Amino acid sequence: MILGFESTSGYDGTDNKFFWGTTGRLTNRVKDGKYSLDGKLYQLSLNDFGNSMKHHAHGGFKSFDRLNWNTQLTDCGVIFSVLSEHASEGYPGNLVASVEYTLDDAGSLDIKMKAFTDAKTVVNLSNHVYINLAGHASGWEGLQQHTLCIPHAFYTPDDDQYLPTGEIEKVSGTTKDFQSPKKLVDCVPCERDGEGYCVNYCIENRKDNDKWFVFTLFNKSIILKPEYKPKQKICFCYCYRSQATVLSYFLLNWRESWSRRVINLSLLL
Repeated sequence: MILGFESTSGYDGTDNKFFWGTTGRLTNRVKDGKYSLDGKLYQLSLNDFGNSMKHHAHGGFKSFDRLNWNTQLTDCGVIFSVLSEHASEGYPGNLVASVEYTLDDAGSLDIKMKAFTDAKTVVNLSNHVYINLAGHASGWEGLQQHTLCIPHAFYTPDDDQYLPTGEIEKVSGTTKDFQSPKKLVDCVPCERDGEGYCVNYCIENRKDNDKWFVFTLFNKSIILKPEYKPKQKICFCYCYRSQATVLSYFLLNWRESWSRRVINLSLLL
C-alpha cells in the first residue's frame, strides 16, 4: 500500500521523488527559493527538478527523507529524531526534529511531529508517503479503480509551475471538486492534460477539538481515512497517472505570504 524502493540506495538516487519519508524543513515549494524573516532575505537551495531547478521544494537536496534518523523504541511505537544544522539548505538556526509513530489496539496509526530550534527560523514538516491501495506493483491499472472523497470546499489555485497564485477559490464547478465521491479513472485523465492532480485543499477551521477526515480513499477491499487536528489547515493531494501512479497527501499550515502567494510556513522562535 505504501510505495518505496527495494533497497536503501534507491532513496538516495535521482529516481526518488520524495518517496515514503518525512519532508522538511519546509514542505511544498518556495518561489525562487527566497524568503524574508525579520528583514533579512534568505536564499534556499534550488532543487525543484519539476521546474528546471527554479524553486526550492520540500526542504532541498537533502530533505529530511534523505537523512539518517536516530531511533528510539517505545511501548507501542517508535520515535525518530534528526539534527538539521544551521545553514543547511540555506535555513537559519540549528533545528532538531522528531517524529513519533504510535499504533493503537484498534490498528490506527498516529503520527506526531515536533521541532526545536536555537534561532528564529521557518519549519513545516510533513509525512510524504505515496499510496496505492491496490498494491505496490499495480500501477495506474490498480489506482484508477480507487474512489476519492475530499470533504473540503476551497482550494488554492496555482500556476504552471505549481506555485500558488495567492487566491482561495471554491472547488464547486471545477475538476478539483471531490466533495462527492468520484472514481479516479473518471477524473485524473482530464486534469493537467492527463498528468493528474497537484492541489492544495484548504481545511476549514474548527471551534471544537474534534478530528476531521482529510479525505476518504477506498477500493474494493481497503478504506483509508486520515484524520487531522484543528491546527492543521491544508491538505496537498495529488495523483499522477503518467509518473508515480499513486496518491500522496500531506498536512501543512498555511498563510498568505509577503509576495501574495499562499505558501506553507510555520515560524519557530
